[in-house]
Amino acid sequence: MTIALIAALALAVSPAAMSGKPDGGRDGQVDVAAEIEAAIGRARDFIREGRRFEAALNELGPLVAKLFRLADPKRQLGLSAEVFLLKGLAHAGLEDDASARRELRNLFELGPDVAREATKYIFDDRILLLLKQAERESQGLSIDLTLGIISDPPGAVVRIDGREAGVTPMIYQSPKSVKVTLEVALTGYRPVREEVVVDQVEMRRDYVLEFVGLTLVARSRPAGAKVLLDGQETGLTTNGELTGIPLGRHQVKLVKDDYQDWETWIDSADGKSEFVLEAKLVGTGYVCEDVIIGSPEAPVRSPTAVAVDRDGNYVVIGSADRKLGVFDVVLKTLAWWNPGLVAEIGLVSPMGIAVDGRNRYLLTDAETHAVFVLNDPGSPPTRWGEFGSGDDQFNTPLGIAVDSEGLIYIADSGNGRVKKHGPDGAFLAAFAVPGNPRSVAVGLGGKMFVIVGRKILRLSPDGGLEAALEGEAEFKDPRGLSVDASGLVFVADAVRQSIVKMDANGTVVSTWGGEGLGPGQLAGPVGVAVDAQGRVVVVERDNNRIQVFSPGGGRIGAGEFPAVGNQPRPPAVRLDRERTPT
Repeated sequence: MTIALIAALALAVSPAAMSGKPDGGRDGQVDVAAEIEAAIGRARDFIREGRRFEAALNELGPLVAKLFRLADPKRQLGLSAEVFLLKGLAHAGLEDDASARRELRNLFELGPDVAREATKYIFDDRILLLLKQAERESQGLSIDLTLGIISDPPGAVVRIDGREAGVTPMIYQSPKSVKVTLEVALTGYRPVREEVVVDQVEMRRDYVLEFVGLTLVARSRPAGAKVLLDGQETGLTTNGELTGIPLGRHQVKLVKDDYQDWETWIDSADGKSEFVLEAKLVGTGYVCEDVIIGSPEAPVRSPTAVAVDRDGNYVVIGSADRKLGVFDVVLKTLAWWNPGLVAEIGLVSPMGIAVDGRNRYLLTDAETHAVFVLNDPGSPPTRWGEFGSGDDQFNTPLGIAVDSEGLIYIADSGNGRVKKHGPDGAFLAAFAVPGNPRSVAVGLGGKMFVIVGRKILRLSPDGGLEAALEGEAEFKDPRGLSVDASGLVFVADAVRQSIVKMDANGTVVSTWGGEGLGPGQLAGPVGVAVDAQGRVVVVERDNNRIQVFSPGGGRIGAGEFPAVGNQPRPPAVRLDRERTPT
């Protein structure tokens, strides 16, 4: 017990505070009141000095009888409250809890309001516990077997056998001997857990809790971001752990070159001691990692679209030779679709490509106004749709996309609509758009993004027009469209010679490219797709090539595009000469 604190708090209770004014009775009454007040003052000094509790009790003992000689009830009440409180504190100082509780019970029997007023400035855990016991006894409630639970600091949550029982200081009561599992936990402090047998009328457990602060586990993709706490560097980088954070509310920011800052808040008021943050960083710059160039003899000729299959490979369709190639992430050729089968089903002008969850390739043909479905190489392709404006017809279908449920969306350009079909081609819905849609992609929550003219339209899942995304992007001739797993939108602009990355509201996050023939530059980008690792694959119609970009590169980022002008075409060879097509 902190005796200095108790003594200081006891000073808050004075006869003037309890009575409001000096006694106005006869001279004898004044003399008695003065004698009582003097004795109270000496007792208060003894308690303040500490270890002089017996002397304090000697001063206070005779006062009870003298209190009955006071004629003013209000004065008598105020002085009685102070005498019983000080006697309780003195007995507590002598570790005589039973006597202390008896005196404090006398205090409560003066009246609950009087007792609470006299003790409102007491914060010592042990005295608060004795006060709670005394109050129960004054109400005639049995205390049975009791376990007083005190913590420093107070306010810790107490659980008995896994159930929340209150906060410290508190009393646990049981009518019979019992063994309990006691847990004491406070945010930012190491929790305490022990088995306790409650088998006595008065038991007490005091816990000095060890401060450990808050723990922050910060992870990011990619890793290596600096972790800032309230604007200050911590020396920690993701993926890592930071301990000993002070209690309170803190701003956490992750900072990494060539990525957007990521930030959030943690607050100990949430009742947690450990916070685990998972961040997917958004790159502001992209670097070209792989390039493959086509020629009359090489695989890629006039590519029109690209998609990512279930295995993370890139599937590219060429309009000049109607070939479909499959490449891995370093653009090594994995397979070519049998051109004879493609010719057999009558593919004439392939424009869009998508891959569904069964790894089937779906192609739109603007010439035959149909959708072709290429199953595994051992199975014959299928076709559905014909020219027209009916539910099962198309007019110059261009872009195509598949959502996470396998539903198929087609930009039915000549009919000015986006059509939705089931996985096996059954018509589900048609959504009219103001113009001729060129490409379509599906984002989070089933929202559709559609290229119409120079605009990107965002449609609700039921086809309602929500927004036209143009603004700062200033598209010139958007052709390719893709949405990644986090809902960011990628647009390939064939005239601006760039890839524009923006959020679902049209705010540009990053732009890269620029007219040219070198790695990272673009010539007629018409198709774009994003894989699960955030890599962006782009097909260029005018360069007959495929490029793969990885986020976070410092060499290519937002900014002005170089005016390269007319340059001779590079030789039709792979830039990564160590790898050859298979």
